[in-house]
Amino acid sequence: MTNKVYYSIAKIGDFTPVLKGEINNHCKTQESALAWGLLAQKHQETFGEDLGDVSFEKSGKPIIDNGFISLSHSNGVVAVCFSKNTLTAIDIELIKQTVPKNTAEFLGVKTPPDFYRKWTERECVIKAKNYSALKRGVESEFIGFSTEILVEKKAFYLSVYGENAEFIKV
Repeated sequence: MTNKVYYSIAKIGDFTPVLKGEINNHCKTQESALAWGLLAQKHQETFGEDLGDVSFEKSGKPIIDNGFISLSHSNGVVAVCFSKNTLTAIDIELIKQTVPKNTAEFLGVKTPPDFYRKWTERECVIKAKNYSALKRGVESEFIGFSTEILVEKKAFYLSVYGENAEFIKV
């Protein structure tokens, strides 16, 4: 059986999220609120049920009882993913013209698109497996897909993690 990972992307201004409880308390920025609102909306549309209770590990990783979720945001764009039956994670980053030299060398890349692909893939594994950002070799554990996307003429790199998964944009 193929695991299904659903993902969605939105930009600030696409809609106004309505949040409650622990999620509302967790939101510190407009991007964070939009990400949670998008996640709640798409989860409801896809499964016909609310996210349910959300709790957070010490690392900040969100946990739900009825599946797996992940959120990311960068420069006014948010990305979310969720699955009923497989560990998943998502990361989105604006592709800048320069990259941190030491980090690029650590990842073994030279160009900005290569850097942001590797960076988002690495972040997905760290999020999914709740690793420390300092763990070496994380990027070799990435299973999923990565793609460059354009949002209002800005290039972003998007990566979504999920083992043996079919990725469905919603």
